[in-house]
Amino acid sequence: MFHQANLDKIKNRTEKAVSALYDSAIQNQKNTNDIVLLWSNAHIGKDPLAGRLMLGPGIEGIDDYPRIQFLIDYLQSGHEQVVQKSWTKQEKEKHMKYTINIELMIYTHLWEAERSLRYLKQMALILAGKNYDWEIKIPWTTKHDFIRNEIKQVFLDLNLDAGKLIEESYHSQLRNAFAHGHYSFHESSHIKFNNFREKPWEIRAISFSDWEDRFLKSALFHYEVLFQKHKRLEAFGDKNNEITVWVPNKNKTGYRRNVLEWFDLRKEYLWKKK
Repeated sequence: MFHQANLDKIKNRTEKAVSALYDSAIQNQKNTNDIVLLWSNAHIGKDPLAGRLMLGPGIEGIDDYPRIQFLIDYLQSGHEQVVQKSWTKQEKEKHMKYTINIELMIYTHLWEAERSLRYLKQMALILAGKNYDWEIKIPWTTKHDFIRNEIKQVFLDLNLDAGKLIEESYHSQLRNAFAHGHYSFHESSHIKFNNFREKPWEIRAISFSDWEDRFLKSALFHYEVLFQKHKRLEAFGDKNNEITVWVPNKNKTGYRRNVLEWFDLRKEYLWKKK
């Protein structure tokens, strides 16, 4: 269960951190408008009828929409306000554990979703001044190393607070504990992790308040990345009706120029018809 005061405090920090993340990406992008390709989810499609180079959410994005909406609904639900003064101690504890189970599920989805990880990896590539990758592959296993080395560390190397937010919130043991049912509630104040094996980086247990901090930083970071993406894309499109981008050639041996045109009705860029 989260408290509105804590949400507001973390949200203020997250808004600034994500804004700085995007500003740095725009400054460091190797090719003009690579950031627009990121905002437009430019990728190589798998459906030959739809074309090889694709823009927009794609099937994966459409499938992901209900999960994003669930995250937004939960953050707007004000669970702190649900608790009634007339509730007994047992009723309050039951509600606390109920909401933490939901939050553990959300947390696991946030750090497992390949679409989200591809987006953050693409951001890291742009920050590092590398070419936009149209076919990013997310490892099926070792996601911890992927997130730590190929996303978080790139952000930290540029002294971006977004990297610190990930460092303070993400821990693969928490994600795995929920995924495999290796956790329990201890003395109505802590989450105990039954996958603790006494390794230096592992966590034996965390308090409910520490969990709230990790959850809100994760949830608000992912939310703010998406929110500012749409906000910045629309603002950019309103000022730039046509832009030029670099796209891979058919043999993937090099790049060629292509033109995108802003479609105001759908608030997105599309390939300009020849």
